[in-house]
Amino acid sequence: MNRIDFDEYFKIQMKAMKFFRVHPNTEYNHYKTLLIATALSLNTTYFVLLINSIINHDLKNKDYFNAIRNFVPVSYYVTLSLNYLLLFVN
Repeated sequence: MNRIDFDEYFKIQMKAMKFFRVHPNTEYNHYKTLLIATALSLNTTYFVLLINSIINHDLKNKDYFNAIRNFVPVSYYVTLSLNYLLLFVN
């Protein structure tokens, strides 16, 4: 039976966090702030359009399945925004 090497998995996770620049030791500079602001502005536009679709189309037509299905990316946006807020606070 193969044993799980947790140290190897930890190293892989640390490399991925450093690649995506979400590691806690990543220094913030103007480029990083610009990338985050661009991503949040695009996600905010997507968020507003999805909320509009849910309220004005899905709920008015009583299409609750699509309303719930469209709410999943909205919850992703809220989680992503909270993540960036906590990164900026710390």
